[in-house]
Amino acid sequence: MKLLIAEDNLMHQMILSEYLNGTSYEVMFANNGKEAWNIWKEFAPEIVVTDINMPYMNGHELIRNIREHEIGTYTHIITITSSQEIVELEKSFVNGSDDFMVKPIQENEFIFRLKVGERVSRSTDKKAFFDTLARLTELRDRDTGSHVNRIKVFTTILASHMKGMPKYSEIMTETYVKNLILSSILHDIGKIGIDDDLLKSKSIYTDEERHRMQKHTVFGSQLLSEIKEVHPNMGFLDLAISIARSHHERYDGKGYPDRLKGESIPLEARIVSIADVFDALISKRAYKNAFTLEKTLEIMYSESGKQFDPDLIEVLKSVIDEIIGTLYPQNEGAVSNDL
Repeated sequence: MKLLIAEDNLMHQMILSEYLNGTSYEVMFANNGKEAWNIWKEFAPEIVVTDINMPYMNGHELIRNIREHEIGTYTHIITITSSQEIVELEKSFVNGSDDFMVKPIQENEFIFRLKVGERVSRSTDKKAFFDTLARLTELRDRDTGSHVNRIKVFTTILASHMKGMPKYSEIMTETYVKNLILSSILHDIGKIGIDDDLLKSKSIYTDEERHRMQKHTVFGSQLLSEIKEVHPNMGFLDLAISIARSHHERYDGKGYPDRLKGESIPLEARIVSIADVFDALISKRAYKNAFTLEKTLEIMYSESGKQFDPDLIEVLKSVIDEIIGTLYPQNEGAVSNDL
């Protein structure tokens, strides 16, 4: 597989070259963006690793040029950035980047990202696109662990049951359900725009900090909307945009960012909200211990009609055994049937 690395720092080139010793990649190096652009046009590498700040043509311009000239193939693009370049990182994703690495680049991470790129380049469907973006959230917020994967499975169980219910039969089409399940893992993509000092804080938030954190819903929907503007054929992003913005709305209208109420909250956001809160309650986080299953269900059920759609809480009750057995088997049999 052909790999192009656009990096104007010769020392960094040497380090990455050493990492690639013994691999099967056909590696090409470019000393600036313009040189990388010419190499891409001639050799069509499947993976491009590019720095942002380069002479003659920067990384953003290189990414845009590649995306505008792809015909029938897809180039997996990895942006090299620093931890201070959050705005630049967001801009690179809007332009079409798939992944990122933070300097100094570690060998194991570098090879791992390239392996991801190989899979994506061989399977350029929307699943690979969603999985790659979701990986960003986990890298920025490691405290959540496998949270996004559990949300995906949780959503799958809820949606599969809802498909057979008359009330939801028209909206819960195969396409809707598939896009819902994929989109659920991007609910917190906006956290890439939250500063580390806040994101990784182990203290209870102040009012000001809570307000800053709540902005991740707006950041996420804006980022996905901007990607869709650049790639209007990605209509499947509509549900992801909706979930990212509205998964913290409350059924009683007291949520954020838009204070939507009742069924004015998109159905997909109401579904993911239940999965997100349930997993947050029952899981250990930096700022809290895990709640017991019994306490988790007590809180969830008591919020029916307040935080959560009461109809969806009834769905949750009907599938709770399957959810516990699939996602939290250590809690099986830990709660009475009286809740």
